[in-house]
Amino acid sequence: MEKKLIAGLSEIVNDVASLEKITIFDLAMTEFISYYQALSMGKIKDKEQNLFVPQLCLTLYLQKSRDLTVYGVFGGELCYSRTLRGYKNLATDLIGGADDPTISKLTTEILRITDDFFTSRLGLPPMSKLLLVMNAEQLKNIAAGFSQNFRRVVDVVPINDDVATTEAVGYSVCKNAQLVDILKKDLGYAPLLGILKEGILVSEKN
Repeated sequence: MEKKLIAGLSEIVNDVASLEKITIFDLAMTEFISYYQALSMGKIKDKEQNLFVPQLCLTLYLQKSRDLTVYGVFGGELCYSRTLRGYKNLATDLIGGADDPTISKLTTEILRITDDFFTSRLGLPPMSKLLLVMNAEQLKNIAAGFSQNFRRVVDVVPINDDVATTEAVGYSVCKNAQLVDILKKDLGYAPLLGILKEGILVSEKN
């Protein structure tokens, strides 16, 4: 069934363009980010009524020894997906806050993406959330650095125990214990959770 679906999609696309690849991982991450957005806004129970206004969420996804990937999701739709080279060191290096060279460089990249692409080209509203799903030893300092540059739109999945749970540090932390426990084991579960987002997070065993 999946092969038939992909074959049908490629026939349609190839009439007007050249289909190079279909990345299931990106689609699954889109579902995860959309699920997380709804979860953090307390709208999971209201999904049938679709009461919440679409917002732009930019997600930084980093697994150790892999390149950083940026996802832009608006209203459940993937608007942007790109791998940014040169940021593997975020997983292991000491980070000094908002003035850290790596944080400053990445902040410039994010501003360029949001201003040039989302706002100017797509006409979308400003970024409402910068979600950090990162396996990084200095996650607390990374989150604090971004929170100084982007004010209070930074949200963190606390993979490390050193990430503070107080709002006073300038960023928000995921409060869903089951979600955090699963992602602490491996960030690779994020796309799987996206696929299984239809209220199946009952227990870790499930």
